[in-house]
Amino acid sequence: GRRQQTAALRSISQTAVLDAQITVNVPTMGDSITEGTIVEWCVPPGSHFREGDVLALVETDKVTVDIKAERDGVLIKQLGEVDDTVEVGAGLYIFDTDV
Repeated sequence: GRRQQTAALRSISQTAVLDAQITVNVPTMGDSITEGTIVEWCVPPGSHFREGDVLALVETDKVTVDIKAERDGVLIKQLGEVDDTVEVGAGLYIFDTDV
């Protein structure tokens, strides 16, 4: 949808300011879902990943969601631990594109 497109454009323009470090937020996971629980981190901090790699699994009442990388990068920081509850739109992880 159009909202996602704006978010993508915004993160690209932020990149220059933030020295290539980008914070990725918990995605929308369904109409009535406002939060989920981190069940697994698939990539440890400091690891390289590629676009499309699954970085984390977030479980909701209805489904478990694969959090996939939108582009290649290095995971800098996980903003939640396994079993933490995370809200949609809150920061989930920080990665660096300058690799």
